[in-house]
Amino acid sequence: MHKGARCASAVLMLLLIITTLTACADPAPRLGMHIATVFGEEFFVDTEHHEITVGAYVYRYLREQGGERITLTFPDGGWVVVVRPQGGLFMTNDFRTATHSDAFTSDFALTTALDSVYGRPSWAGSTFGSVALGVIMLIYGIMSFACPKLVWRINYGWRFKDAEPSDGALIANRILGAVMAVAGVIMVFAGAAS
Repeated sequence: MHKGARCASAVLMLLLIITTLTACADPAPRLGMHIATVFGEEFFVDTEHHEITVGAYVYRYLREQGGERITLTFPDGGWVVVVRPQGGLFMTNDFRTATHSDAFTSDFALTTALDSVYGRPSWAGSTFGSVALGVIMLIYGIMSFACPKLVWRINYGWRFKDAEPSDGALIANRILGAVMAVAGVIMVFAGAAS
């Protein structure tokens, strides 16, 4: 197979992989009603109208920053902002009205219900960040494996006049390319799953 044809097939294979991964990604649930069970109680989460119904009470919510910041509005008009930096620490800024009743569901339970529908947030930007980095690693890995001479020229060839890579450099590029492609696939799937 001609070297140019091999590089072209590698690029086409890469585009096919990216298209497949993009088509399979579903970062948000479909619009409509979802049922989440938290502490034995059913929460009806309406992702279209941004409402959570628990018993006779209806709460409104606004998810921002991939779920790291959630504003919950209680039936009495009081509200609370839940902030979870890096998707871990649970902090609230409480601005509930004086009429707030303890009969309302806790912000922790409401946030847990939202997490079961939308998924738990990870560190800021990690889903996009690790998927993007994984795709870059995958592209570089496939190019290094399929076209090691081209990658060598991009990295080192411009520094020297009429230089050619050694067989060892080409083998090293192929090995590095295989490792980077595998690591890129792992990062893409890990990022898409979080």
